Amino acid sequence: MQSTKVLNATFKRLRDALTHNAMESIIAVVIAICVAFVALAKANAKSTAQSPNIDYAKYRAAYAKPVEQWAKPTLDKSVESEWEEFAPLPKSAPFPKENPYSYAKKTLGEKLFNDTRLSKSGQFACASCHHKELGYSDGMPNSMGHNGQKGRRNAPNIEMSGFFPLLFWDGRAQGLEAQALGPMIDPVEMANTLKNAEKSIKEASEYYALFVASFGDSELQKAWALSEPNAFKEAKGEDYERFVQEHIREDFGDNARDLDSGESRQKSSLDSSLDSKVKNIANEIKQESKTPLPKTTKAKTTKDEKPMPQNADDSHSKLSHLPPLKRDEVKAQAQAVFGNKAFHKLTRVDSSKIDFSQNASKNVVADFVPKSSPKSTTKPPAKPISRANIARAKALITIENITKAIATYERTLVPQNTRFNRFLKGEYSALSDKELFGLDIFRNKGECMNCHYGAILSDKKFHNIGVAFYGRGLEDLGRYEVSQNPIDSGAFRTPSLVNVSKSAPYLHNGISPNLVGLIHLYDAAFPFADTKRFSIGYDASKDSLAPKLDPLIRELKLSVEEIEALEAFLLTL
Repeated sequence: MQSTKVLNATFKRLRDALTHNAMESIIAVVIAICVAFVALAKANAKSTAQSPNIDYAKYRAAYAKPVEQWAKPTLDKSVESEWEEFAPLPKSAPFPKENPYSYAKKTLGEKLFNDTRLSKSGQFACASCHHKELGYSDGMPNSMGHNGQKGRRNAPNIEMSGFFPLLFWDGRAQGLEAQALGPMIDPVEMANTLKNAEKSIKEASEYYALFVASFGDSELQKAWALSEPNAFKEAKGEDYERFVQEHIREDFGDNARDLDSGESRQKSSLDSSLDSKVKNIANEIKQESKTPLPKTTKAKTTKDEKPMPQNADDSHSKLSHLPPLKRDEVKAQAQAVFGNKAFHKLTRVDSSKIDFSQNASKNVVADFVPKSSPKSTTKPPAKPISRANIARAKALITIENITKAIATYERTLVPQNTRFNRFLKGEYSALSDKELFGLDIFRNKGECMNCHYGAILSDKKFHNIGVAFYGRGLEDLGRYEVSQNPIDSGAFRTPSLVNVSKSAPYLHNGISPNLVGLIHLYDAAFPFADTKRFSIGYDASKDSLAPKLDPLIRELKLSVEEIEALEAFLLTL
């Protein structure tokens, strides 16, 4: 039944692909039918025969131990010198010096990755073609883009993209920063201009704190930490406390208070660093404190007859217009030197009306003591973002920083909880006997490790496996379109197999709907070769662009049990 479904799907793909002209299509279909019937007959014969006695214990003994103790796999001589053994997945891809990791930058990149404002229509984001639930692919043979246009290639799984020096199926982008630009300006995908993409993010105020936390210098970040503490703390995330330790306390002392309330982390001591204007005001309050408070404004007193604030927010509400550092200095000066009575009187002053100039009147504080002091029932409104802070944040919103943030996020897309990764870390019960048998097929008879090896399960190279459809309806010459070297005709980048079970359909054009179908194609060495074999009189030897099948692609002659076991193993990756 499984073989029948695979063959039906193959017929459909072949019918759609082989449309160069009517004669070619007829001949192709006839050949495909003949090949299909032969394959179906062989599959039925194998399925009715008694299954061989597979010694699963042998495979468990061979692989249920540290990977460095495994026997070397079967390899082609051409890859022996560069082949790498399997290894547990790292936490993330390496970060370049020009774009180091930060939590804020990763958070910003994830937000941009999901933002449709980067597209011309406002309908498409990076995540539109790379869904987390689908292995960061989209489940379609060819993705849909701007104005319903159909792309020419399959959206690949990007989870391991940070490990590849060349991106896209044809390797036209060097690094993730360059790759992120491609979809934005592609007329079939997001169809935008870089200028418009940048402008749309500049106009989104929710990005300001994130760009400051990701790309701002320490001085700008300190300014935001003090004036916009809640937004900055959220943007900084797990790096917030370290930032406070390295910068805020470094400048303002060890007795720093929480910035969440908008106050400074400084608790000033009485030394020569206090602002002279603050001292002048405090001295004048001292003089005023000799006069008893009016009856209408007399404060409640404690047992020792010292006035106390009428409510917990009294001091904050009366000084709320002062900058955080200035407010703490005024409060500390008045309370510590002149006592609670003077401090209480100071808190009754509308500090927004205090003149801090050199020529301020000595009676300026007394002049603005209110006749009554109603209780504060609500906290003062949050300070709006200053124009200067907005301008400095906007200056950081550039297309270069946008792509750096997206690239940073993508470098963290390394799954950790795959069953095979757990197995490599020593959880040997994570794989069944059948899956271990499939692991052995992958390493030996299936010859998969010629191209899929190391921690990322890819050689990062370009190979022509036989799906360029040269001279036919789905023609795609792959790497040649970038390099213009005939040797690259029909070659495509070897994808990582990490989480391969989630990212169907497969191949650069999405013609293989499932893993078992893909295995059958490799097993048969891709019978629809990269030549115009269906054109009468065609001579491939005289065509310099005729794709040449990679010598690593050869018939495998796997049994039904081996194909099923190999598929089972691939599902654990």
